[in-house]
Amino acid sequence: MTVFTSSFAQKLDAMLDYRVARGYKRETYLPHLIKFDKYCGTQLCETAGLTAALVHGWLESETALRNISGRAMAIRQFGKYLLAVGEDAYVLPDKFSPGRRTNPPYIFTDDELSALFVAIDKLTPSKSEQHLAEIAPVLFRLTYTCYSAKMRLESKKH
Repeated sequence: MTVFTSSFAQKLDAMLDYRVARGYKRETYLPHLIKFDKYCGTQLCETAGLTAALVHGWLESETALRNISGRAMAIRQFGKYLLAVGEDAYVLPDKFSPGRRTNPPYIFTDDELSALFVAIDKLTPSKSEQHLAEIAPVLFRLTYTCYSAKMRLESKKH
């Protein structure tokens, strides 16, 4: 039994015990729930229950976007468990997606595209990739052609 310390300690343990009884591994959500428990301890969340502000606050407190889907899934399952046992709780939506930094697409110039295709055409077979020299030129040209055709169709619609 893991020792949780926040006001959710018994409920977190009960949820993990329930999941184990249903055939799941305790360790699946354990690391995330330990972090959630520590966050709750620092936020002094005693009686408010599992609220949207608490859930989103915890997800945002974890600065690394790495493995946010695991944290989101763990807290979503905890919310579902609390609802199932008759408690009022916020359940993170299934389609939850954190704000991610997106890089703008890079548009190749005509010269860069020409250089890319020349380099792809010069590929030679190796022991690990015997057919790369035959497949890569076809795949790159197919992708380029499909994208170009799509862009031409979209420009005609406007």
